[in-house]
Amino acid sequence: MKRLLFVLAFIMWASVASAQKVCTPVTQGVSQNCVVTLSWTAGVPSTNIVAATGFQVRRSDASGTKIVIGTVNAPTVTMQNTFTDAGNVNHCWDIIGTAGGAASSTPSVQQCWTSPALAPPQVAVPQGLTLAAISSSSIRVTYDDTPDETGFELWGRTARGNQKYALVASLPADTVTYDWINRKRYTAYCIEVRAKIGTFNGGFSDSRCTTTSK
Repeated sequence: MKRLLFVLAFIMWASVASAQKVCTPVTQGVSQNCVVTLSWTAGVPSTNIVAATGFQVRRSDASGTKIVIGTVNAPTVTMQNTFTDAGNVNHCWDIIGTAGGAASSTPSVQQCWTSPALAPPQVAVPQGLTLAAISSSSIRVTYDDTPDETGFELWGRTARGNQKYALVASLPADTVTYDWINRKRYTAYCIEVRAKIGTFNGGFSDSRCTTTSK
């Protein structure tokens, strides 16, 4: 895992020396872990300015809200920041020198970095779709689970005519059985299913049809 290196300064701020950025996926298409190593140098304080005895490090994201991610005592001038994001998020860091626990400098100029966008996940197509009429108004839908999915969508229609498929149900992860109720008696219905990972949709399964009982 690579790290992002920032070089900052206390009182006299230096510029960014280099920036390496790679994050490791946690859940495909949903989240990733990033590790950032922050480094800075403390300049010599001017007359009547108290030297820093510590440093407060802050981070903000796309919302702009700054949070303190940690403090270190001088002469330590490095900190590792680990966080999870959803990809393509702009993060900014700044540092404040402290003395006796209180701020003794204005914040540094922010150093910002946008995390890499998440690659689209490979969403497997559900297999083993079967339909069974369990009453005159209900159909039981079953299918095999798929790896890493975060949910499923069932799409259905009547078998007659040229009706388009419409969303029947959005189901949570690992749900592989669904009872489609309130159907018309002795009517043929068709279902197809697809898996989802976050906001990414997989392909639809083959369609299966069955007829409710009389």
